[in-house]
Amino acid sequence: VLIYYIVEASTFLQSSKDRVGSTYKKSVYKQYSDSTYAREIPKPAWLGFLGPIIRAEVGDTIIVHLKNFANRPHTVHPHGVFYKKDSEAAKPGSSALQMPFVSLTLPSFSLLLFLPS
Repeated sequence: VLIYYIVEASTFLQSSKDRVGSTYKKSVYKQYSDSTYAREIPKPAWLGFLGPIIRAEVGDTIIVHLKNFANRPHTVHPHGVFYKKDSEAAKPGSSALQMPFVSLTLPSFSLLLFLPS
């Protein structure tokens, strides 16, 4: 026997400390031509609000420079890429909410692409 409990959406959409609310802020990753962050590199319209695509091949080293202009802490996590522990933006024992990098230029980190066996 399956019992379904239907809850009115407003139960979860009210703003409070234990509810998500109905307004969400979005942060957008953008690509710039250099470290002055003065000239944004245009992206294809089909990407919508997605950030720049990082392409590489096995054996390439990817170097990413991040600067957070948002009012909340953010970082980047590469999926399908092997990297050393010391290349992580989040330091051991911290979380994205505890990162000391808010509104600062993050240190560059190198990523080595994973070579499948």
